[in-house]
Amino acid sequence: MEIDNVAVGSRIKSIRLDKGATMEEFGKAFNTSKGTVNNWEKGRNLPNKENLLKIAKIGNISVEQLLYGSSGKSYYNWDRVKEMLRTISNNTPLDELAMENTKKVVDLAYFLNLGIFEINDIYLFQKNNQSPLQTLEDLQDYFETVSNGLLTYSENIDDLEAQMDIEIQSSLLNSYAHQIKRYLKDGIWASDTLSNLREKELEE
Repeated sequence: MEIDNVAVGSRIKSIRLDKGATMEEFGKAFNTSKGTVNNWEKGRNLPNKENLLKIAKIGNISVEQLLYGSSGKSYYNWDRVKEMLRTISNNTPLDELAMENTKKVVDLAYFLNLGIFEINDIYLFQKNNQSPLQTLEDLQDYFETVSNGLLTYSENIDDLEAQMDIEIQSSLLNSYAHQIKRYLKDGIWASDTLSNLREKELEE
């Protein structure tokens, strides 16, 4: 499979932005310059193998996903994920088709670094719905719908602490939807807001 340097550069930029690092700060982690990081992000050249491994670790993705996106080898140990899902469901046998659909859509959204509870919720959705989530657009709609549903539900709760917990969960799901939307638009899933603030701070 051929490596698209520009796409790799976008993934590196997203990982840097996710961490809120400036190019200079990110470069220091690899004993390299801001200019080298800029070249990586523009796809002019790729980091060496050692730095690819470090960047993948920082981004919680596999080196293959860093190089090939969703076509790369999954970051998740799906056998372990299945064990955990069985434990969550009190050892109820898993629906294999729903599990396969879950694996496909979660691996498409590799950049979200979803936790076991989010994966479990997606699995349950896949299991209980006629139309499974198959694309990133489907997953974005799912997160937006669940987020809005949680907000509506939280309005009817008297317990302030429980209401805050639900609103935090809703906000997290909404951020997933926003990351997918941005990724679909320009291949970069992270916001540059934090990084831009850090750049301004360093200039002052």
